[in-house]
Amino acid sequence: MTHKQSGFTLLEVMLAIAILASLSLLAVTVFSQAIEHYQRAQTLMQSFNALQRTDLLLSNDLMQLVPRKNRQTGQVFQTETDGMIFSTQSLSVDNLAQPRPVLITVHWYLKDGVVYRALRAAPDDKKELTPRPVLSDVTRFTARLDRTEDGSAPAQATVTLEFTSGETVQRRYVLPDWFPQPQQASESPEKNNAK
Repeated sequence: MTHKQSGFTLLEVMLAIAILASLSLLAVTVFSQAIEHYQRAQTLMQSFNALQRTDLLLSNDLMQLVPRKNRQTGQVFQTETDGMIFSTQSLSVDNLAQPRPVLITVHWYLKDGVVYRALRAAPDDKKELTPRPVLSDVTRFTARLDRTEDGSAPAQATVTLEFTSGETVQRRYVLPDWFPQPQQASESPEKNNAK
């Protein structure tokens, strides 16, 4: 009588377990990398969306800029360390059926790595409404007003944002045509007499 072997040997079982463990480890590694890439993509997308919202708000505020001297700052457009203040038009939402344009003062500033947009309900009011955070992870926020002396080019506001990641974003906003130009020096008496 011969003894016929049935089933698997111990070596075959151990080899099958090793192959299954290797495949499982590979699947877990691929899956964890996919989750990590997805989370990075989500974080990047959220940062980009926040930057787009900030750009849209800044663009709307600056395109509706009203060339009016603020009583607190004495300037039409005041830049400060990590911020800027100016008057702009907005729509009042007191009556949603008939919104009306109102004049407000907007204060953009950086505090503790977050860019805030604060509104003053009345243009010369010192009290700001609750500031709204619009962008985080910012280390520096600068605003600069650029305009030519002769008025040959429209005035521009240049806004630069530096992020904790080391990236820098700079955007130039062309201001409305009605933005006041620097005062021209009065003409000399000889030119006036020649006319």
